Amino acid sequence: MSFAKERIHIGTILLDRGFLGSECIRRLNKLDVKFIMPMKESNNAMKNSKTRVTPFIQRNAVMGDCKFNLAVIEGDRGRQGFATNIDIGPQDILFAQKIADMYRRRWQIETGYRVKKYNFRGKTTSINYIIRYFYFMLSVILYNCWILVDLLIMAFLGIRTTKTMITARMFSIRLLATKNPDG
Repeated sequence: MSFAKERIHIGTILLDRGFLGSECIRRLNKLDVKFIMPMKESNNAMKNSKTRVTPFIQRNAVMGDCKFNLAVIEGDRGRQGFATNIDIGPQDILFAQKIADMYRRRWQIETGYRVKKYNFRGKTTSINYIIRYFYFMLSVILYNCWILVDLLIMAFLGIRTTKTMITARMFSIRLLATKNPDG
């Protein structure tokens, strides 16, 4: 991680539940890297917060020998908790919702990977690195073209939304249906 920190700026790391543990939290705190990760219902900090009204922030929640801030909101799936080392106070109730929103944006990245994998990635059995790299770069270019076309259409129509208007499948079908003007 220190190697990466020397070369790029790391804002906030969004981790999934699998990383929730005192060793991971201790390491991230030591590296001074901001993090957000969802809490498991079975975690003691979450169990102890069941009687509190949401949203709320509990500073210095404890897991093992580590301290972190716990932000709890009432979400679509009931009570959701997020462990973080972002410096927040108990009066920053609205920040609890902001943390949940930041974490939800993580899924846009996951969706992007899935879209590239299933809609734009060329299929090959070649073991030639150059061919595989070409297919990968082509999938990235096609993905970026899809996003650009979608944004341009929304701008033209004056629509502001975080959802796509054109699905990747629709874009792929239209792209493949485009005929060569010379024949």
